[in-house]
Amino acid sequence: MRILLAGGGTGGHIFPLVAVARQLYIESEKEKKSPPDIVFVGPADKSGGQILKGNKIRTRRITTGKWRRYFSILNIFDLFKILIGLTQTFIYLWWYMPDIVFSKGGYGSFPVIIIARIFRIPIVIHESDSIIGATNRMLTRFAEYVIVSFPTEFPELPAQKTLLMGNPVRDLTVANKEFARSQLGIQSTRPVILFLGGSQGALQINTLVLSALKELTDVYEIIHQTGDKHYKTVIKYAEEKLPKTNIAGYHVFASLNEVEMKNSFTTADIIVSRSGAGAIFEIAQLGKPSILIPLEGSAGGHQEENARIYQEVGACIILSRSNVKPHILLDQISSILNSENKREQMSRAALGFAKPDAAKDIAKLLLQYGK
Repeated sequence: MRILLAGGGTGGHIFPLVAVARQLYIESEKEKKSPPDIVFVGPADKSGGQILKGNKIRTRRITTGKWRRYFSILNIFDLFKILIGLTQTFIYLWWYMPDIVFSKGGYGSFPVIIIARIFRIPIVIHESDSIIGATNRMLTRFAEYVIVSFPTEFPELPAQKTLLMGNPVRDLTVANKEFARSQLGIQSTRPVILFLGGSQGALQINTLVLSALKELTDVYEIIHQTGDKHYKTVIKYAEEKLPKTNIAGYHVFASLNEVEMKNSFTTADIIVSRSGAGAIFEIAQLGKPSILIPLEGSAGGHQEENARIYQEVGACIILSRSNVKPHILLDQISSILNSENKREQMSRAALGFAKPDAAKDIAKLLLQYGK
């Protein structure tokens, strides 16, 4: 069976696609079928390309352009990129002719969905966020099914082809917490706070951590994922400003590979993160209490809405523009860690929100289209 994956090239799209691909191999083996031939078509940055390759997913990069919903001279240049991408995709799909296309959305998926529709190839689209993205909103009319992650209303989508399955995530569980702590160099018995900025890093979260770094490392062990472009600045600040006695409790990573991510998630007592769908569903999978800081100006305000829905079930605390202050962060961390009852309630709510079978359910749906 030939399965084509499409989407943007950053972690928010790549990791869910990888989770589904892994499950496709597992389900095929269970059904005693030949392993599916899986290829990703779209843009992919260097790290995204390496992740795909490491999971037996061939990659065909295409030129992609983004159409902005406001006047910009860049739209003229990107129009030519879109046309080039459509041509490249037409040639590749004519040669490869997959049995089905699974798309995570984003402007990188636009050429694939359009050409797949021309060839009458079945299409399944996945929407990670609580507010449907612009590309998905435009292209869902061509899909056999639209899978959504959040239990909310999507008035743009026809009910008869909308399926609530959750966001597919990698399995980040580690059986031995003490081993995970040792792998990260954590030797004290202090609570561990994990700060995540996503694959691109988050300047706001990095600034917040540095503003409260001494107070944080006085009491807690800190794992801080900064993003590549902020890593050197963060390290320099810590070396200059942080007392030497606190350095051992501050563990800084530009990015976290999958093993480091597993160890960090397992070790963390609280996770502080943006509120992209991938982050929320990974946090929920492990039942971790969390403090979410939505990205201001995210497309359609989806991060604010994601966080609001997650907060409604009692799984997180939200820090928004008005209360992203170091002393408020410290107070919220303390309020969670000092109340066993609160931690347990947040953990139960997170686990109840999680969709641990999302990747498996999606894989089973895709395999139904095998010839």
